[in-house]
Amino acid sequence: MSSQGEMEARDKQVLRSLRLELGAGVLVEGLVLQYLYQEGVLTENHLQEIKAQATGLRKTMLLLDILPSRDDWMTGFPPHILNSSPSDRQINQLAQRLGPEWEPVVLALGLSQTDIYRCKANHPHNVQSQMVEAFIRWRQRYGKQATFWSLYRGLQAVEVDPSVLQDMLE
Repeated sequence: MSSQGEMEARDKQVLRSLRLELGAGVLVEGLVLQYLYQEGVLTENHLQEIKAQATGLRKTMLLLDILPSRDDWMTGFPPHILNSSPSDRQINQLAQRLGPEWEPVVLALGLSQTDIYRCKANHPHNVQSQMVEAFIRWRQRYGKQATFWSLYRGLQAVEVDPSVLQDMLE
């Protein structure tokens, strides 16, 4: 696996080459499928298609067919999106969705308490502007490393539902 959560070509090849051995030894049932669905690895359609298979072996074989085709299997977002930085408009949309959890998120992204204090001092009566300034500071400070992928990880680190990113991309 690469650091961005996408399967590398060799990983896909290993899954394909060991398909029969894995199919015989792996039991794909409720908790495994539910976890993969919950984490965005499988879509609702994948889940239904796998569950519709008559035997455990067929379920496993179908799962092993699906996984290598999922370039975006960790997050549900394509790699070119994950590697880009959010625009001002997208940051504004994120700020509209976040509540008081914005502070732990920007701390997880690498900003300091001093940065948060400055944002609050610059906009004492407007929390939305405080958030926008904080995320813009993050983007300016980290440059090309300030990506949707790092934002996704920051949201997960403080247990904020990463679905807020989905809204930014619509």
